[in-house]
Amino acid sequence: MRAWLALVWLATARAQLTNLALGRVPFGSAESYAQGFEKVTDGDLTSQWSSHARPPVTTRPAWRIPEPAFVQAPPVASVATWRLPDFKEMLGDYPGVLLVDLGAPSQIDHMRLYSAVEAGGFETLKVYRSVDGLSWPLVRAESNRFHCSPGVMSHHHGWPEETRYVLLEMQDRCSGVHRPGRFAVAEWEIWGAPRVEMVPFLWRSWPKCMDLQPCFAYSELEQTKRSCLADDACDGFSFSSERMKGGSGSGCFKTRCRGYEEVNGTERLALPPVPLGRGSFGYWAKRRWPWPFIGA
Repeated sequence: MRAWLALVWLATARAQLTNLALGRVPFGSAESYAQGFEKVTDGDLTSQWSSHARPPVTTRPAWRIPEPAFVQAPPVASVATWRLPDFKEMLGDYPGVLLVDLGAPSQIDHMRLYSAVEAGGFETLKVYRSVDGLSWPLVRAESNRFHCSPGVMSHHHGWPEETRYVLLEMQDRCSGVHRPGRFAVAEWEIWGAPRVEMVPFLWRSWPKCMDLQPCFAYSELEQTKRSCLADDACDGFSFSSERMKGGSGSGCFKTRCRGYEEVNGTERLALPPVPLGRGSFGYWAKRRWPWPFIGA
């Protein structure tokens, strides 16, 4: 079943890929000379992030990341439980680090990295992923001098696991080009789609939103959920209340039937202000991550 749902997601979401990192300010190893972290995800290829120049080896490594000031939302309930990968200080050097919070679990199709046009670069890139800010599996490690050339773009394939946080670790500074001693990136794009899933929302009532198509009868629940996931206009469906946990039932697909509310600073799925029917039907809602209205 999981494999089938993954195929449904691929078929419906690939055409809806967006740059999930755009406008989301990362944090990382260091800023330098007023080059802020926000410049690496601002959509402007003429601006760039760069790390501090390499300090003397007797200096405390500048890459040790301080407690993050979360721009979008804290990744875990308590910042005290936030944990990053266990970076090992290189012999006489330190890595450059960038970490971005995508705001919600998402599927990653690919990444693009644009090298800096003014100064800096890297020869080794490690990519980490996390869904909770605690566990950080290594996705891949790549070594070449491609990003030692100014103004180039590299394409990096995505991965199947749901991801909310992506971290880049840059090692091995470029020599003989640019100004030496810095890691630098002009733009970091992460292309993918937010998670979409069906969730039981009401057990013995349903919203009287607009019907998307003629209502159905004797439809198996799992097939009905797949049909709604495959149609972007479908926001959910009513279903026989006695079959809300499984089996065949009757109901109607609904459209123009999504709403969200804020509770204690967190957005959650809600219903628009429409009348409710009660008794014979429940309601399955389509939950989209991140919430569609953010940034609108």
